[in-house]
Amino acid sequence: MVCGLWFFEHHFAKLPLPSVSPVVFRCGSSRNSMSSGSSLTTNHKSLFSLFYKSQTTNHFSLLSIPHFAFCIPHFFQTIFLLSKPPLNDKISQIFISGETMDIITEKQTKKALELSLFAVIFLVPLAFWLPAHESFEMPKSTVFYVFLGCALLFFFLNKIIRKDFSLTYTPFSIPAAVLVFVFFLSFIKGTVLNVNAVSLHWQFFKFILANFVFYILLVNTFTKENTGKILFYIFAAHFIVVFYGILQFFGYDFIRWVSFGEGRVYSTMGNPDYMSAQFTLLTPILFALLISGIKKSRRFLVFAYTALMLFLILAAQGRGAWLGFIGSTFYMIAVFAFFYGKNFFKKNLYLLGIILAFIIFLGVFFSDPIKKRIEHGLSMTSDSVAVRLFYWESALQMGMSNPLFGAGIGGFSLNTTYYQRKVLDRWEETHPEMARIVHPHVELYTHN
Repeated sequence: MVCGLWFFEHHFAKLPLPSVSPVVFRCGSSRNSMSSGSSLTTNHKSLFSLFYKSQTTNHFSLLSIPHFAFCIPHFFQTIFLLSKPPLNDKISQIFISGETMDIITEKQTKKALELSLFAVIFLVPLAFWLPAHESFEMPKSTVFYVFLGCALLFFFLNKIIRKDFSLTYTPFSIPAAVLVFVFFLSFIKGTVLNVNAVSLHWQFFKFILANFVFYILLVNTFTKENTGKILFYIFAAHFIVVFYGILQFFGYDFIRWVSFGEGRVYSTMGNPDYMSAQFTLLTPILFALLISGIKKSRRFLVFAYTALMLFLILAAQGRGAWLGFIGSTFYMIAVFAFFYGKNFFKKNLYLLGIILAFIIFLGVFFSDPIKKRIEHGLSMTSDSVAVRLFYWESALQMGMSNPLFGAGIGGFSLNTTYYQRKVLDRWEETHPEMARIVHPHVELYTHN
């Protein structure tokens, strides 16, 4: 946050500001007795964002947004001084001379909005803080909500200054809004079932709502021409994630993390499955960039980046991410085949062959851990598989009992013990060996 304020301060300090004379507050009991009141003078840069009324327009604007954090004491000092006259006194007039700052203020709020959104995109994958109770989840959530809140503030300020309250939407906006509404109904249902659990349900619904707001801000801030800039911030952040993950894999790390197993790195993501799942979402975009019309030099860099990301997907040994990668790859191939036909594959046969050969090479390189993970995943008597099956059946029983909106968004941990007990009783009769494996986990989950 301090770095963000520093960047704002130094970035906006470079913007040319028109000369604005000091703001003079004259306080008196009436307009005709202003001269008898007290006066307070302050420079617009030393008093955060004084609202002023332009001489050429009829709306209020904000001055010096970047100085917000540094001028709060001056702001409250001014409020205190203005409150000293009798209660029936009021600020009669604000004298400000100089040219209007409407255009510059709009540019400032627009730039601040863009920077806040870029901060979310860039900083969330990288954020972690060791002293925190949870070194990854809490810092990432904090960064997300803080900068999203800043973006929302600047978005509304920009709308007010422009007097334009229209919203841009895409074909995805309506389905997304419907999905948020369904989650809201689930939140209401969970609250009705247990009013004491409203904070738990709100925690999950808040995250869904915040992501929807983030999407709306992106759509209404950037155009298609800005897609490259957004991708740059996404891949710049994940390049750091990839680089740190490679260092971890080869044993070069400045922090002694909790190990998830030999070779299972997770970089700044906090969990190998989270990291590999994140990369699985990005690799189709990288594949699309490789077959696009970018320059050969850039294509080589993108290929190297993709290769390192694929390397870490396999190194993380996340079976769900492997399935996700295979599924997304086949889906992408099917989409290209449907829209572009055979000519597309003939045109990019050489590049597609290189990608396929590299994936096969990685499969051979990681053949032993891949084989072990697959065998372990297919073994019904392993602890991991038994516990997962147990949780899945418990969730299925919960869903069957609550077919409409579930048990409340985020209510799995609150309601699962009841259904786990039912599943465990059945397993003790039909699968006693697996029931013995999951029994300690049921007690642990129940007491939590």
